[in-house]
Amino acid sequence: MPLTVTSVAIPSFVVNTPVTIYHPFLMDLTDPSVILSASSGIDHYNYFDNSLAPINLTNAQNIAVAGVYYIQAVTKEGCVSGPPQPIQVFFGATPTLQMLSSSSTLMEGSSGTFTLSLVPAGVTLQKDISFTLAPAVGNVAKAPHYTIPTVVTLSAGKNSTPVPVQASADKILYNDELLIVQASNTSLGAVTSALTITDATAIDPSNLVVTIGNGTIFQDETIPIRVSLPAGVTSVRDIIVTLNTSTRSTLSNLSSPPSFPPSVIIPAGTNFGEFDVSGSSTSDVPAILIIEGVSILRVNEGVITILNQKIRAIMSISPNGDDINEFSDIENIEKFPDNEVNIYDRWGILVYQAKRYNNRDMRFLGEYNQGRSYQLPNGNYFYKIKFFDHGKGSVVKGFLKVER
Repeated sequence: MPLTVTSVAIPSFVVNTPVTIYHPFLMDLTDPSVILSASSGIDHYNYFDNSLAPINLTNAQNIAVAGVYYIQAVTKEGCVSGPPQPIQVFFGATPTLQMLSSSSTLMEGSSGTFTLSLVPAGVTLQKDISFTLAPAVGNVAKAPHYTIPTVVTLSAGKNSTPVPVQASADKILYNDELLIVQASNTSLGAVTSALTITDATAIDPSNLVVTIGNGTIFQDETIPIRVSLPAGVTSVRDIIVTLNTSTRSTLSNLSSPPSFPPSVIIPAGTNFGEFDVSGSSTSDVPAILIIEGVSILRVNEGVITILNQKIRAIMSISPNGDDINEFSDIENIEKFPDNEVNIYDRWGILVYQAKRYNNRDMRFLGEYNQGRSYQLPNGNYFYKIKFFDHGKGSVVKGFLKVER
């Protein structure tokens, strides 16, 4: 019977030695990093603590004592690599942690990096290790203002790992905030690092403005006036605006000057504040009050018109869909809900009638409403507004133009 002889190459490999393991971690002789290179055909390795009388180690994955250990390669046919190769294992002191920011400041809307490192430089670990990230004691940055990962991993064989941080863009003025981040691991302890998230909203000049609203006083009344930051903008601190009457105001026809407070506050966290303006007029000539302001921000003035009338009718319209003069606006009519508005064509035919006109759901849009509805042709029309104030009736008449 013929005999078959198979030739198998002796396996060979190169050991990564010496190896330093840092407390409190253990040495794993079976880790792939232990073998720098190896020939093909190796099925497994044997591990020993003595080259003369080798006995397989039962704790090859958890070596806790420094010394020389031995490794031998074995093919699936049982061919061994020869005398076991030595690997020198040292144990070093537990490394400390260091975390540094790429910059001391981080502008809103931009990204930065903390670098988490083992100290001394050059120290690496045999296994991946995870760190938990969280705001540290003393942190004042609010969670919506930044984003950091909750966990980062320091990969085996690496001395450091990046920790990304993103500063969120917002519309809040003066909210520089100190961000302090802590990275912690149960075996290596904790380390912190800090940077300041700087306000980007205040860099845009269009955000650094306060606008005093406009308004109309009818005969004798007090009206609220709003003082606003740009749309969507708020501040982490109160914005104080000192108010005064501009020398360009025309108030000579009033028996007494209008009154308003010396200052107004836009509270922190809000977009606007309000103050009251009181005034009265018995003159047929409108008075114009221009209110100026002084603040840490630029202030746009407000204009208050003071009229000797209860309503003001701005009746001519251009209902073409451009949101300009789309309807007849009767200012202050909402204070006199007992009202009636009639509009006539040039032949005196009633083309529109409304009771309880309010400039919202009841308003003239240039449409006929005496029967079927249709758009009135361009041209001139006549209007009559009747309203009652505490039982006393008043009538305002005039002409209006419809032009699309």
